Amino acid sequence: MTRAKLISMLFGLACLSACTGPEPTLYTLAAQPGTPVAAPARVRSVELRRIGVAGYLDRPGIVRSPTAYRLDVAQNSRWAAPIGQMLERTIAENLMTRMPGVTVFAESGGISMQPDRVLKIDIQRLDADPTGDVVLQAQVAVFGGAAGSAATIRSFRTSQRPASMAVEDQVAAMSVAVAALTDEIAGMLR
Repeated sequence: MTRAKLISMLFGLACLSACTGPEPTLYTLAAQPGTPVAAPARVRSVELRRIGVAGYLDRPGIVRSPTAYRLDVAQNSRWAAPIGQMLERTIAENLMTRMPGVTVFAESGGISMQPDRVLKIDIQRLDADPTGDVVLQAQVAVFGGAAGSAATIRSFRTSQRPASMAVEDQVAAMSVAVAALTDEIAGMLR
């Protein structure tokens, strides 16, 4: 191999390594402590159906809304898993701490049984608004375990002020907002 070819190859490798950006920082939602409440004797298991997530949120990057008509997606701040899966895991964990003795399992998980209650959630918004507050807006439906049972349906909206504009603080505020949604769900299940 000639010296010119070797220098050309090394230059090419240096350019390739310079073109790759820094590794993205991965974030996850975290379960939050809550006040345990007694579940009715007839509720021992809850199936959490696959959570509906607004299309603009269903992406690897974390979304912010700097104006009413524009969205920004953080390029190097990403979700560690699809947001719907993280929401399922977090809400299930939150519910189990709030309703001791009740088994909560996700439809998408490996456990399947006839539940006493079925929980359906549609997340319509979960992002930082132009003021920096994290807004969570959702609809929740709780059904009896039998097919064709009547549902209790509620709309939910909350906002949380992050400690700062940093992505980590925004994700922490999202976790608190999801915990507030879980508190509402626990009340619906009672």
